[in-house]
Amino acid sequence: MTATSCRIELAAGKKIRISRVQPSAMTNYMTSSSWTSFCDKIDEALMPLDRVQRNHLLSFIAFVPLNVALMIIAYFLTTRTKLRVPVVTPTVLVLLGMAGMIGVKSY
Repeated sequence: MTATSCRIELAAGKKIRISRVQPSAMTNYMTSSSWTSFCDKIDEALMPLDRVQRNHLLSFIAFVPLNVALMIIAYFLTTRTKLRVPVVTPTVLVLLGMAGMIGVKSY
């Protein structure tokens, strides 16, 4: 019985690319130059995923200092000012910031 499918692995690295190693099941169906051309076309199709991955990382990095700033502001609004803002308001801000971080990280 012959194999009707094969697995193409992703190459290790920062960018999302497929492995250039041609599966042995494909040698009877494609030449090495055809395989290289196929890999180039798939890599080109995967380029938008690289941008998504990079933007995801940048947005996560931006949310960390923002949330730390919100926590510091919440602390000073509740303990150090004469305004005596209710504890609920800064707490909600911090929780929204944390939810934003979780949302960005799980995206």
